[in-house]
Amino acid sequence: MKKIISAVALTLCIAFSCCFAVACSPDYGNEIENLKNQIGELENSNNTLKNELEEVKNENNSLKDELEEIKNSKDNVFWTEKQEYSQNETMTIYYGNIAVLKIEIYEKFPNTTLETQSIGSYFSITSLQTDIDMGEIVKTSYIEYDEKIAYNKSSYNEINMCHKGIKEQIGAGYRCTLTDDVINAKEVKLVICVPGTPFPMAYFKISNIFVD
Repeated sequence: MKKIISAVALTLCIAFSCCFAVACSPDYGNEIENLKNQIGELENSNNTLKNELEEVKNENNSLKDELEEIKNSKDNVFWTEKQEYSQNETMTIYYGNIAVLKIEIYEKFPNTTLETQSIGSYFSITSLQTDIDMGEIVKTSYIEYDEKIAYNKSSYNEINMCHKGIKEQIGAGYRCTLTDDVINAKEVKLVICVPGTPFPMAYFKISNIFVD
């Protein structure tokens, strides 16, 4: 952009020089008028370029502000390294830059019995920063299958304490219309929500439901 403005300034200097040269010729009146018009156009172009440069600077500052807002917002939210986890992976949940939870699906879960209305699952949870009530973590989890949802119907009337640094287990039962629909679904997800909310955060993609 600076090169363009410099080129415009050089052109103006040349144009002014031409004005003096043409003034010595017999038919200098029309030539001078044409040069004045050209100079006016160049000045307008120069002003336009200055305005465009200013707009670019403003847009750049705006983008910097947006990036800073995104960075700051991530420092105060729960998040995971990715949205989809396989059935055998460990999901790590972060708050800002701090890892706070690790969640796994316990071996041979989810499971069910044919022609019933419930899918069972068992989680292994490790709290990395403090003691927590595991019921608060898993009660909002749910199973999504072919655009249908089976919600966790477990009550968790008692506190299911998970002590810092110790892997603990907790179960969940998901009520559905018929378990055969879940077993035969094209895609099954066990969704984990943002702790303390019903909003989905990440999910385990279920490739195998164990049937008794």
